[in-house]
Amino acid sequence: MNCLKNFIFFSIIALMVIGCKQEETVFETTVSSPSEQISINFDLHDNGTPFYLIKYKGATVIDTSTVGFILKDHTPLQKGFKVIDASATSFDENWEMP
Repeated sequence: MNCLKNFIFFSIIALMVIGCKQEETVFETTVSSPSEQISINFDLHDNGTPFYLIKYKGATVIDTSTVGFILKDHTPLQKGFKVIDASATSFDENWEMP
């Protein structure tokens, strides 16, 4: 379960990093686990609020959930995001515990 939490956390962070300032407002991407049983769909609402949903074996397990940062003494980073760039890569790697 800890691996799943790490996968979800780092996937969301990676997707947020790519979403900052592009002229297009339509953006959607999906990140899948190696087995393709878990998928995270990421998108932006019309006002630029990032959100995600998570599916397991095709069934939604976490429905539309917004993402943002509330910063002390600063304006919250919750909307107005735009996509700058997106790319897809994959790799196959085995990890052995030392």
